[in-house]
Amino acid sequence: MPENLKLSDKEKLDYDLQIWKVAVDTQMHFNDLLIRMRTIIISIVLAVFGAFAVALKDADLTAPITATKAKICIIVIKIGIFFLVGHFIIDLFYYFRLLLGAVKFTEALDDKYKNLEIFGLSKSISKKTPRWLAICVVVIYYLIPIVLGVWLINIIKCNFLK
Repeated sequence: MPENLKLSDKEKLDYDLQIWKVAVDTQMHFNDLLIRMRTIIISIVLAVFGAFAVALKDADLTAPITATKAKICIIVIKIGIFFLVGHFIIDLFYYFRLLLGAVKFTEALDDKYKNLEIFGLSKSISKKTPRWLAICVVVIYYLIPIVLGVWLINIIKCNFLK
């Protein structure tokens, strides 16, 4: 709000309430975006793991991608892992940070009007789900299928590549 504009306390509150509503809507938008993105990613990864299972039926099937022929089943699972790692980076270091920025902005308004009942939602949620916990959940969400993929590659290499 321009500093030379003189507003009453009620007008300032109404103005800040409108900003708060937009900030909460922005939080909901980023949260929805993250949930949709993660759902799509896990669906794709499950499809890749399914393709791995199909390729595993013929574990000797190779592709002349490198100087030595690479096993198709290993290529498929590596593609899934690469996809997961890429989206993990985009998720945690871009979209998740956008959500945290919206939360931080809203928390500042919560602090400004902490004596009013309407404000405080973001602060309350952040107290119940601290940032470190939210980050841990995101890391675990991606880490489990990545570890599973690496584990599958190692099993294939140990059992079929003798």
